[in-house]
Amino acid sequence: MYENGKCSKGFPKDFTNDTYIDDDGYSVYRRRDNGNNVMKNGVSLDNRYVLPYNKILLKQYQAHMNLEWCNQLGSIKYLFKYINKGPGRITASFYDAKNNKKQHKENNDRDEIVEYYNCRYIYACEACWRLFRYDIHYRAPPVERLSFHLEDKQLVVFKPSQRVTNVVSKPTIAASQFLAWMECNSYDEKARELSYVEFPTQYVWNKSDKVWTRRKTKTKSLGRINHVSPKSDDVYYLRILLNKVKDPTCYEDIRTVNGTVYDSYKDACYTLGCLKLKPEAIYHLTLSYIEKSLLSCGLSLKQIPNMPLPDHKYIQDSCNMLIQDELNYDPSISNKKNSVFFLYGYGGTGKTFVWKTLSVAIISKGEVVINVASSGIAALLLSSGRTAHSRFHIPINLNENSFCSITTGNDVASLLNKASLIIWDEAPMMHRHCFEAVDRTLRDIILPKDNDNPFGGKTIVFGGDFRQILPVIQRGNR
Repeated sequence: MYENGKCSKGFPKDFTNDTYIDDDGYSVYRRRDNGNNVMKNGVSLDNRYVLPYNKILLKQYQAHMNLEWCNQLGSIKYLFKYINKGPGRITASFYDAKNNKKQHKENNDRDEIVEYYNCRYIYACEACWRLFRYDIHYRAPPVERLSFHLEDKQLVVFKPSQRVTNVVSKPTIAASQFLAWMECNSYDEKARELSYVEFPTQYVWNKSDKVWTRRKTKTKSLGRINHVSPKSDDVYYLRILLNKVKDPTCYEDIRTVNGTVYDSYKDACYTLGCLKLKPEAIYHLTLSYIEKSLLSCGLSLKQIPNMPLPDHKYIQDSCNMLIQDELNYDPSISNKKNSVFFLYGYGGTGKTFVWKTLSVAIISKGEVVINVASSGIAALLLSSGRTAHSRFHIPINLNENSFCSITTGNDVASLLNKASLIIWDEAPMMHRHCFEAVDRTLRDIILPKDNDNPFGGKTIVFGGDFRQILPVIQRGNR
């Protein structure tokens, strides 16, 4: 395109022997003056007229592509917003021009809700894609959700009008996905080689017949056992065993380790090594069992000279599953410092990478890092991420005097005391009352109490981008 006799894109460019970045941050590519030129419509063209290109992409897609090297934060922010901006939209209006002019003269107020329609605009390329019925989205590989339950405690769905006797007598009640897996192990030798979480890679769940059948296609599905809270006790330990145990045909087989049938799934987990305790924890637990036996006989370890005593605080931390889940990593070395930081950066500049790096550095020491985010989508990108409301038990209805629903001495309070670092992503999305409630709660439950420093003296790192948060103006108009 020419404007005033010159190319609007600045061609022809100047000859240069090297590629470099100019003062404005743009790339100036190498264009050698080697005398090569071609004739196009009677015009002699040399290296000054060549656009940046990629030969592989040109041959593969048979289309023109102008490629530029992106090296600015503004360009990265533009690209990420352009990809995730959603479909194009258009505001259209439908009205009678004659009546509208009369109404406008009589009354200057316009009812935009009646006049305008917010519509989705489909571009030509998107319209062609849909006309040819190409896939709009897909998921690969597919994920199979695996349900499980304790013995005779499977989920039963029924209508309020149905009788209980009719519901219980249905044959589908005794044919759950979990029970069908154990039944398949009783007659299929190949099934015995797979654990429950590996089963969907070779078998398909037939919902109509309530049976597992061998997979006939090469497409493999990933198995994911439904999440269970550590507070669920037996169900939680059963879920841990289902990731390890193979070839069970009944519930007793799941609790069997090396030929010994254990009374609870928790004991089977410890014997199998799924729940590992440090030597110090085993030492204190053994002393506590001895102390318990002696107390039943009216004796105590305190009455025996030179006999060590169990550390009950250490035992309590070892049995707290919230703390043990966060400490389930390889130990290494790191440092800590009580401070409050805020990491500010545009979208796509690597804030999540910084969070993961900090988490690995602290966790590798054997310490606890709490990763939270203001939204569920942002929490999915973090290691063991949770929403701030879920982890800190922040109330839904907040005011300037709110506290979090955490009491001193419970499992969450013990986890927060153990934490060496708290990472809070997308912090600008939250109201200031949320941070004030967490601040007051941490000052109250962190031991020893430190009311002089914010957040009870805990090291906390906030992050986010204020440019992604639009200001909310009360009673504002367009």
